[in-house]
Amino acid sequence: MQGFNVLVLRKMKKCWIAFFVLNIRILKWFRDLDSFPP
Repeated sequence: MQGFNVLVLRKMKKCWIAFFVLNIRILKWFRDLDSFPP
């Protein structure tokens, strides 16, 4: 049971990292859009 929990935690960690990176990219993209002159 302990090993299974570790596997789930590792998968969740990877998902969280991917989610975090995606959020940073989206924020940068929006910032670039805001910096464009109208």
